[in-house]
Amino acid sequence: MYNYRIFDAHCDTLTTLHGDDDIRNAPRHFNLAQADEYVGYTQIMALWTDIGRERTQENIDIKVNKYVKVFNEIASENPSYGIIKTKKDLMDDSFSHKLMLAIEGGEAVGTELSGVEKLYNMGVRAIALTWNNPYMISDTNSCAMPGHSRGGLTDFGINVVKEMDRLGMVVDVSHISEKGFYDVAQTTVNPFMASHSNAKALSGHSRNLTDDQFRVLMQKGGVTGMNMYNSFLTNGGNRATVDTVVAHIEHFAALGGIDNIGMGTDFDGIDVGPEGIDGARDLYKLFDRLASLNYTQEQIDKISHKNMERVFMEVLK
Repeated sequence: MYNYRIFDAHCDTLTTLHGDDDIRNAPRHFNLAQADEYVGYTQIMALWTDIGRERTQENIDIKVNKYVKVFNEIASENPSYGIIKTKKDLMDDSFSHKLMLAIEGGEAVGTELSGVEKLYNMGVRAIALTWNNPYMISDTNSCAMPGHSRGGLTDFGINVVKEMDRLGMVVDVSHISEKGFYDVAQTTVNPFMASHSNAKALSGHSRNLTDDQFRVLMQKGGVTGMNMYNSFLTNGGNRATVDTVVAHIEHFAALGGIDNIGMGTDFDGIDVGPEGIDGARDLYKLFDRLASLNYTQEQIDKISHKNMERVFMEVLK
């Protein structure tokens, strides 16, 4: 068993499960058997929605209901895993392994503000405000709404963020446009996260954070999760290594952000990870490498789980 605790802010495993797939042993980057190899593991499971794929709000609602049901079945079939909905759940020491439900793609909110509370009542505790296709909340960092020029939060989007603050939900800015990022920073009263975004200074992909964005995230007490996707780790999408991931960590740390770096693997939303990281069971290699570079145990713990835990402790009710 690996003597690390992990808090992974983003995987896409949930919406890859079909038919007889069993989350415990499913052939995925993340499954419960792999998580059980660590002394502690918290996984945020993203329910991904995309207006470009689902086409209509009705289809999105059907998908949300379907995978909330799948998540609840996972919870009932695996009682050794705690389900996080509150601060108390997050810090409940009777569970070393925990799961949390999140949304990736604000389309799931729908067209009415009441959609935020509806998702909250379903157990959702974090929402990535956009995916790659803009809808009602904001432009994305890959394209804009018709008539927009890579704008930020709409009036509706501002109200969504305020409602999330009221309810105690973490705002996730991975995928949002750069202007939308700054709009979130000005709107939310809470720390927020970029659940799976790396350093743009090292990989120029639009999904990554500039140094200025990271400094703003630091000022707000937020965290960015290290993404294992090669295209977000290297320029040109060349195969990354463990040391490539370390380079992104060290870049953010050099900006003063050791308290603002976490994990957001994007497992099962990526095709292949860095060399040697084929899934959750291999994440120990990253922390072993940090230890070999004289990172302290406290610094490693912050990156592996404590920084993300802190954000959710501050936001959840």
